Amino acid sequence: MKEILPKRKDLKLIVMSATMDTKKFHDYFDGPVLDIPGRLFPVEILYSSKPEKDYLEAAINTAIQIHCHEKPGDILIFLTGEEEIEQACSKIRKDIEELNKKNKDQYGNVSVLPLYSSLPPSQQQKIFERAPEKNKRGVHGRKIVIATNIAETSITIDGIVYVIDPGFSKQKVSKIIYNNFKMYNPRVRVESLLVSSISKASAKQRAGRAGRTAPGKCFRLYTEESYKKDLIENTYPEILRSNISSVILTLKKLGIDDLVHFDFMDPPAPETMMRGLELLNYQKALDDEVRTFLNLA
Repeated sequence: MKEILPKRKDLKLIVMSATMDTKKFHDYFDGPVLDIPGRLFPVEILYSSKPEKDYLEAAINTAIQIHCHEKPGDILIFLTGEEEIEQACSKIRKDIEELNKKNKDQYGNVSVLPLYSSLPPSQQQKIFERAPEKNKRGVHGRKIVIATNIAETSITIDGIVYVIDPGFSKQKVSKIIYNNFKMYNPRVRVESLLVSSISKASAKQRAGRAGRTAPGKCFRLYTEESYKKDLIENTYPEILRSNISSVILTLKKLGIDDLVHFDFMDPPAPETMMRGLELLNYQKALDDEVRTFLNLA
């Protein structure tokens, strides 16, 4: 696209993202930057006073405390995967049900809903349903959605007033460092999906989920000092954390032969490039000269 733009004066390129590094894209494409605020209402950020030993248990306890003591409004909890989400759903349902039995429905009903990519579409659609109605004592019901980072940018759920952010997500990472970056390990040739700390950009995006329809609160289950010192500004690009064989193959199909001097925004490590070419050669997608396609099936 960068090479096409100078040749096509009739073509406009618009790059949009909720969490991208705008300066990097501005420097790369040399175009104007428009900052469009997505949050309409203020969000109060609340940090933990000390690091949590178990973020899953802390998230569950925080959700129950919000339901018992905060004003009406739905809750969005960010967790890292299906197993954690289902465990949290089961625990929250059970605990709130027991609280209502002991306190004669003092705290209202809840609808606890999971959200992750492998969940069937019919189940995913339930997150858009309304919160439970008032109970016999006139106490408002509440919807609690427990999701992976799919809820950061891909989906907007109306009615969310409270966000619980443990500060973790599952990312493709490896065990080697190159130029201070955590990257895909080309020697092992294995991509690992591990629980890792989120970036400051992701943390801001998560907090913004609470301010879409009303003033909200974001409960960060980590300290303010940890946010400032431990979290990186932006998530490392996936090209630095993944096997790039498919990227190389796409570039070759586009007729780009000089991959070494290609103008990547974030150039992958030389060894990662070499291993990618080697793998394509083993698969007979490229010949020994790295030019001719032998098998694209």
